[in-house]
Amino acid sequence: MTLKNRSGFTLIEAVATLVLVGIIAAVAGLGIVQGVEGYFLARENAALTEKVQLALARMTREMTEIGTVATATAATVAYTVPGISGSRTIAFASGQITINGDTLLEDVNGFVLSYAQDDGSPWTTGSGVEALAEIGIQLNMNHGSLESGTVDFATAVNPRNNGVLNGPMQR
Repeated sequence: MTLKNRSGFTLIEAVATLVLVGIIAAVAGLGIVQGVEGYFLARENAALTEKVQLALARMTREMTEIGTVATATAATVAYTVPGISGSRTIAFASGQITINGDTLLEDVNGFVLSYAQDDGSPWTTGSGVEALAEIGIQLNMNHGSLESGTVDFATAVNPRNNGVLNGPMQR
C-alpha cells in the first residue's frame, strides 16, 4: 500500500475543521446569549413601564378631580374630591407611593410633585385652588438591569374642577 492510494483526511485537516467549527459555535452561542439577555431586559422594561403607567393613570385620575387642596408639598398632596366624602392623600415615603395609606407603587427611588398657576409661576395653597392649573408628577424608579439602575417618568395633570380650562401657558 502506498500513500497515494489512501483516501481520507489528514490529521491537520481534521484539526483545522474542528477549530473552525469551534469558532463558529462560539460566535453562534454569543449571539444566542445576547438575544436571550435582550428578551429578559425587554420583559423587565415592559413590566416596570406597565406598573408605572397604571400608577400615573390612577394619580392623574385622582388629581384631575381635585376640588380643594389642604396640603401641597413636593412629596404629599392632601385634597378633596367633589362627590367623595372625606379627604384624600397621595404621599411618598420609604420608597412607596400611597393613596390614603394604600400602596400604589413600590421600589420608587424618587417622587416629586410640582404645582403651577395659569401663567406658569409656582402655585401654593395660599393662592387658592382656583389658581392651580397644573400638577407635575416626576417619578424615579429602581431598575436593576440597567447600568444607571434607575428610570425616570413624568406627567402633568390639569385639574378641571377649579375653573381653569387649560394648563399653564406655554412660554
